Order: sequence, then C-alpha cells, then structure tokens
Amino acid sequence: MSDCRHDIDKLRALAEGRLSERAASKVRQRIDSCESCASKLKRLEAIRASLRDIADLEPPDDINYRLVEAQVNWQLSQDERGETKRASDRRGGLALRPALVFGTLVLLAGIAIGALMQYRGGAGLALTGVAYVDKAAKPSKAPAAATASKAAAQPFDGALAALPTVLGGDVRVIDYHGKSHVLQLTRPVLPGETLVTGKDGRVSLQWGGGSGVRVEPSSRVTFAELTYNIQALRLGYGGVELEIAKRRADQHVAVVAGPLRSEVHGTRFLVRRDEARAELHVVRGVVRASPTGRAWTSLEQGSVANKGDVTNRGGHKHQLTNNAVDVTAGYVLKVDGDGPPTLSRRVDKNDKQLSLNLLDWQSLAAALASSGTLAVLTRPIGADLTLDSVHVGPSNLRLRLRIGRHLVGVWRDGKLLHKRWVEIGSGPSKLELALRAQEKPLPPPIVSMLRRRAPQLRGCYERRLKVAQSLKGKLRIKLSVDDSGAVEDASVLRDTLDDKRVGMCVVNVIKRWHFANKKALTVVFPLVFRPM
Repeated sequence: MSDCRHDIDKLRALAEGRLSERAASKVRQRIDSCESCASKLKRLEAIRASLRDIADLEPPDDINYRLVEAQVNWQLSQDERGETKRASDRRGGLALRPALVFGTLVLLAGIAIGALMQYRGGAGLALTGVAYVDKAAKPSKAPAAATASKAAAQPFDGALAALPTVLGGDVRVIDYHGKSHVLQLTRPVLPGETLVTGKDGRVSLQWGGGSGVRVEPSSRVTFAELTYNIQALRLGYGGVELEIAKRRADQHVAVVAGPLRSEVHGTRFLVRRDEARAELHVVRGVVRASPTGRAWTSLEQGSVANKGDVTNRGGHKHQLTNNAVDVTAGYVLKVDGDGPPTLSRRVDKNDKQLSLNLLDWQSLAAALASSGTLAVLTRPIGADLTLDSVHVGPSNLRLRLRIGRHLVGVWRDGKLLHKRWVEIGSGPSKLELALRAQEKPLPPPIVSMLRRRAPQLRGCYERRLKVAQSLKGKLRIKLSVDDSGAVEDASVLRDTLDDKRVGMCVVNVIKRWHFANKKALTVVFPLVFRPM
C-alpha cells in the first residue's frame, strides 16, 4: 500500500463499509503501522457520524434555497478575495482541515442549490444582453455562458442579495416561481425577482457598501442581474433612484428603462419611465446613457440648453460618442420611443432627497447580525420622518437600523412635532405616536384681516410686556362671523400667558372687526406672543 495521502479512496471505502473482508484486512494492517492513517480514518468516521445525526433532523418547511445560495456564494467570494492560499490549502486527499467540516455541512444544501441552478438556467430571465468591459464602454454581446477557463481568469462574481432598509405601504415581491408575496424587512430580494409598489408603496434596498436603490410608488422593477461585478435592473414603469459607491473598472451598475440604458460606476441618479417616455435625472457624478434599440443619430437640446453641444459648468460637453452620451450632474436626458434623446438642465426642485438608509456593509450576514428593525407608526399617517436628522420618507415606515441609539423626528409642514431617542437591539422595535389632527387652513378673508390688524393685536401684548418683561405664551381664539360680515362672537379657548388681560384686550379688538365678504363662518386660530 502506497503512502496514505494517495489512498484516500481506500480509507473512505473502509469507513463506508464498501471493502471486502480481505481488502479491509490489508487496509487495517497498513493503518496499524501508520499513525497518520489511523488519525485520518478516525476523522472520517467522526464526520460520517455527524452527517448521520444531521440526516435524522427534520428540514424546515420554509427554507429559502435562493438565500442559502447567496450566502454560500458570499462565503466563496470572501475566500477568493482573501490572502493567497497557503501551501497546505492546495493539498488534496487526506489533508482534512477545519474548513472541510464547514464544507461538508454546506454540501447538504449544495444538492438542492445545484438543482435550483439548473432550474434557473432554463427559466429565461430577462437579462440586459449587453456587457461593458472597458473605460470606453463599447457595447459587446454578452456570452450565454462563460467557459471554465475564462471563469478562472476573471474575479469571482458571486450572487448577491438586496436587503430592505426602508419599507412602507404596499410593496410586493414576485419570486422566481411567479408567486407574489408581501415584502418584509427580514426577506432579502434575490436575482431574478421583481418588486411591485402600490400607490403608497416605497422601499429602499442595499446590496453592498454605499450602494442601493429606492423604488418609488407605483413602480415595477426587476433585479435582472445581481452579482458582485454586475448589477442590472429592468424598470417596467414608475421610477427608481440609485446611489452607487465607487467601484473597480470591471464592476458595473445598469438600469434599463424601455429605450434607455443608464450605466454608472459611482454616482446618484434617478430613472423614471411611463408608456411614452424614459427619463434620466443625474443628481451626482456622471451616468452613461445609451439606446437599447435603434441607434441615436443626434442629441436634441432642451428649452434651457444653448445652441451647439450642451456644456456644463466644468466644461464637459454633452455629445454623442459611440452611440452613447455621458450625462453629468444637474442634467436630465429624456427619450421618447425610438426618437433622439433630449438633454436639458434639471430644473425640477420638487424631488426631495430622501435617505436610502444605507448600512455599514461588509456582507449580508454581517449586516443582518449588526442591525435591528424599527416600526414608526403615527396617527394620522403621512407625517415626514427623519432618522438621525436625515429625511427617510412619510409615515408609516419600517426601518432597518444598526444596533444602538437613534434619533427619530416627526415633522409636518416644516414643523417639528416630536423628537424621540430610540434604542435598537437585535430584535424588532416599535415607536407609536399619536399626532394632533391637522387643522384646515384658514379662509383667505380671515388671513387677510389678521395680517392687516396684527399691529392692534400686538399692542395688547406689548402694553402688558412693559409690566412683565418675560411675558410670553399663546392664545387660542374662536371667532364666529354672521352672514352680514360682522363678528358675532369671539372668545379665548386656551390661554398660556400669565396675564389674562392680554386675552381680554385681543377679544375686544376682534369683536370690532367687519369682513367684506358676507358669509357666515366659524374658525379657530392660534396667536403666539413673545418678546422681539
């Protein structure tokens, strides 16, 4: 019998009981004279005992093989990007390292994953079909499958998963079986899956350090590709906003929206699409836009563009090069069908920059382990929420936050209503706030009268301020006007001033008012007094 490191098959056969009595006797004789062989046989038998124990366990009913696949690929990518393998790592046969125990356990899920990959291979996912491989970003047809030699020469490109960080309203995910489910904060979105948001639905997701996407209400977006080197989104309708960290030259992010393809290496931008038009709004950085169908022959100028090539403040000229245009921050590119693109300055100031609530990211597993969830519920809903002084969107929202203290603010019409510190642990947390019902705006005649008579009302306060220099507070006034325009009644509903004579003076002044528009009405409004 040769050296034991060349006879791993015989040791395995002995441990599994597949050898004849005569052959087993010869192997045992060799083991008796070789301490190394005996030690390795003992390890093999221990591993087989562990596998038998695992086989006796009942598998969970809701196991997510796609998530297992993403986790295994992440582990492999960490190994590929780590230090150079030691000489002992390159040995085969009986060199059973501790990593082999982990690999043996993963093997149980590997069979199911292998079958799943075969299923995915025939599922016909809607991929972009174009790959950009150099700085010139020249399009070339992506191969249907990479050969083993090419795969070995290229960096590892394992599958990723997009973890929800902000979630609110009606958001559903369509899995690779075509089934629709309500999206949860604890459920990552996997390659090939589609997100659909309702009229009040909104969600932000993260798949890497400093990189993620915010899906707007009434949108449909498919994660066509989600790997370490390439992330490709296909926008069916609605809008998405992406924030992308700086990456290597061979790493790309692309959004396909009908006739428009937008690709970046590091920037922040929005893509919107309806039945007739696709738009690209660049907030920061540079985005390369190219057609998905007929080639562009010209670049049209919008209403705010100058004649000739559109030039930004930094001197960059927006012009077609290799059937693509690099759009810089502050510009909008619009494409109608197969027509030429139109470029203009971005003048829409209504787009509120909402935080994607991106986490410190080393891996999906690390992000899940170092964060917890918080549900912020307000009554009524619709208040603007801030997290650590950054806007994240209207309530109600569910957030994934790093473990620790966070400051939650609740705003309405630019006014801070509540400010609360919350402690986030590894489990779910909840913050419920009851807000005062939003008052209807005052009728224009009342607003006009209050502005004209403000000096009279201020005089009531300033006369008492001479006596008490720290006097300040608020009056809540109820005013009733009859159909002739005269004040029928005026009273103080609430008084936080220390001097009641201010309220009495204000009521006497208001009772002498007369309104031009002869319409009966009753209103309640506040008056705030404080020293100038």
